[in-house]
Amino acid sequence: MLSLHALALLFPFILPAFGQLTEVCNPGTGLCFNQAFDEATESTFGFVLPTEGTFTDDFITTITTPVPYGFVGFGIGKAGKTPRLSVAGVMTSFTSPGPVGTLQHAMLMQQSTLSTNDTQLVPNSSGGLVSISKLSFWNATSATFIFRCQNCSLVAPPAGERFHLAVFQSYESGIYPAFDALNATFKTDEATISGFDIDNIAALRSTDYDSFLVAAGFV
Repeated sequence: MLSLHALALLFPFILPAFGQLTEVCNPGTGLCFNQAFDEATESTFGFVLPTEGTFTDDFITTITTPVPYGFVGFGIGKAGKTPRLSVAGVMTSFTSPGPVGTLQHAMLMQQSTLSTNDTQLVPNSSGGLVSISKLSFWNATSATFIFRCQNCSLVAPPAGERFHLAVFQSYESGIYPAFDALNATFKTDEATISGFDIDNIAALRSTDYDSFLVAAGFV
């Protein structure tokens, strides 16, 4: 299993928290992350960045969350606040196009922006590439997302300073503009916000990043 020791942790109800990082190897993916469990969202989050990377350039995240659920994600912002820019994951079903469409099940990730009235997370089309690993999976009790974000629209935390990672989860389904749409709008009124203070972004970086890209199937 690939181990990354230089890695740190991937809304009316608010519980700010501090993440206790623990190295965990997932038998379903074969990958090991230093990750933190968030009690409020009942989800784990782990991240890895390149040696000089930041959240606006390139990073890999793992999120494990209980099912059923509506959406789960994270962004960088202030404690107790919905992040203005975020990345969220969702499991959904849709009918493939064509005269004889078949029901498809998918694990999706998308960039989102908080609406001006703070009530919705809407799809962000300002650029960036979100790729989900084929090692992502779900079973009867949980879903595990592994994905890569390149040039994503997230806030870059100040170098050498503590920053807050806001995480959120909701049991309410996304709103899709069409039956076969792959991007959704997420309502925030029933979501849970929590988060972690991370001392320094350098704690999230790893010299093994290229090997991790290969092991996760991104290259």
